[in-house]
Amino acid sequence: MKKTVRLLSLNLNERDLSIALVGLKQYANLDETIASNYTIKIHQWNKNYTNMGNSGTVEGILLKDIIESLEPENTDIFGYSTYIWNFNFMMAIAEKVKQINPNAINLFGGPQAGGMGKKLYCCGDFVDFVIKGEAELSFRKFLSGHLYEDYSNVENLIFRDQKRLRSNIPKDKNLANKQSYLNSIEELPFPFKDPEYRSFLDKLNHKVTAQFETERGCPLACTFCSWGTRLPIRRRTQNDVEEGLTYLLNHPNVKAVYIVDANPFIKDEKGLWLTDYLLNKNTTSKPVFFELNPEYIRDSKVIENLGKLSGDELAFGLQSTSDQTLKIIKRKFDRNVYENNVQALKAMNPDANIKFSLIVGLPGDNFESFCKSLEFVISLNPTDIYVHDLLVLPGSEMYENPEKFNLIIDSFPPHRVKQNLTFPKDEYNKAKKLGYYAKLLHKYRQLTHELLELKTELMTSSVNLYLEFSELMEAYGLDGLFGRSIKNISSEEFDYLTEKFKDNKSNEKLLNDLFVKFKSYKIKSFKLNLNSKKGAVNKSINKVNYTQTSV
Repeated sequence: MKKTVRLLSLNLNERDLSIALVGLKQYANLDETIASNYTIKIHQWNKNYTNMGNSGTVEGILLKDIIESLEPENTDIFGYSTYIWNFNFMMAIAEKVKQINPNAINLFGGPQAGGMGKKLYCCGDFVDFVIKGEAELSFRKFLSGHLYEDYSNVENLIFRDQKRLRSNIPKDKNLANKQSYLNSIEELPFPFKDPEYRSFLDKLNHKVTAQFETERGCPLACTFCSWGTRLPIRRRTQNDVEEGLTYLLNHPNVKAVYIVDANPFIKDEKGLWLTDYLLNKNTTSKPVFFELNPEYIRDSKVIENLGKLSGDELAFGLQSTSDQTLKIIKRKFDRNVYENNVQALKAMNPDANIKFSLIVGLPGDNFESFCKSLEFVISLNPTDIYVHDLLVLPGSEMYENPEKFNLIIDSFPPHRVKQNLTFPKDEYNKAKKLGYYAKLLHKYRQLTHELLELKTELMTSSVNLYLEFSELMEAYGLDGLFGRSIKNISSEEFDYLTEKFKDNKSNEKLLNDLFVKFKSYKIKSFKLNLNSKKGAVNKSINKVNYTQTSV
């Protein structure tokens, strides 16, 4: 009789079937022994922000309903795809299924579990196994080892052996990274070719954003990130990428495709054929979303092509413009190249769907330097602004050695910063709130345009106007935070809250009416101040003339 394995995933919002879990299942089933001895099933949920915090729920979903669907008494192995934002969800399920079936095995993988390593066992005795790093190879070997209860040859595995923790992870980080990753991404089947994945899309009664991976790896080594491992970037071939994108973009239940690579345009040759495909072969005109750094795009033709992709989302992970902070987080930033490339994109398409992200609370940063970063972002007139809490990711250099960065962090996810010597909590919350309102106001394009015009007229900064206008909004009862304190709101909820605010159609008129008052007041104050200064100058000139005449 086959053993049952259930792989679990939780999304922040509606997506296709988890390509990470589909990939694990596909790669494992390439081994005939595993395919004949195991039945692998995938379970997926989406966070329900409406029911968040309700009794009996985890991430807004009833725990009892989750457990019933998993049939713990009939399951041999549970595999948890853990991230910083779904950790508590996975822990709650793992603890519950272990109570129901003590013989069930809980196996944890993903960035969160792998980054925590042995620390994960502090969560409770329901943690059995942890895989660190890319998991396809290790997961397949784990299932093979489980048939004989021998896990000694499973790369990057941590497990209990007679109540003693054992680790198959080399102490040398480079060796640890290399021993479990796939030398060629071609070894990994395409999720979009999997029957279960296709069936999931086919049966949807609504449209979702599909995920697609064209390469793995990141050449950067930012101290706050666990993505960059300095391993070689492994890319799919042009034909394979075009085949996958064509299938997804033509599927009736796919509204957009999100390319999950760290930076898909860092190599000019690939950037040329990928943008050429999207311009000339995407007959559906459905949007494709990217995360990229415009500073690393060297070919002007790639910039030109990106500028022509009018419907596609270009997400730029700026994070900070502070020289001190950038040095600490090991990130390069050439303001001129960055700005010139963005302006070149916007010259091709003034309405380009460009979004910037900033991290609030980075070491070396403070309220003043954060405002300068936000000012730079606003000056580029993006479609949207993402402001993220500094969550110290397991596996990152900052997580491994927080004291080096003058940080004190929470031991358990989402690993918030309890103390940053350069960014006190009151400044942090003020910056976060400012970032939230900047994001909210950018939902109203005409209002954003008028704020930029007012900035020019008053010869002030956009940040000052956003700060003053958001304070005026709250004073008039137009509360974008719905009565909540910013310190109790995760940056993950920003999208949900800003959309909730915008969904109330009356808010747009209230905002516009309030802005008319705000603009009138600011211009009057500016003119009074200007006249006052002119008067002071004239008095000074008259005094000088009088003195000269007297002499």
